[in-house]
Amino acid sequence: MPQLSPVLGIMIFLLVLCVMFMLMLRETQSVSPPKLPTSKKPKSRSPLLY
Repeated sequence: MPQLSPVLGIMIFLLVLCVMFMLMLRETQSVSPPKLPTSKKPKSRSPLLY
């Protein structure tokens, strides 16, 4: 039984990372469409620093 606790913790941690990653992708796409090159809009990287 004690071996299942770390596995569950890792699974939950991975799920949280996936959710945060998806949210970041949605925010970046909403702020600046992926069709436009990032070189023309350096400001698109500023929200990621916040």
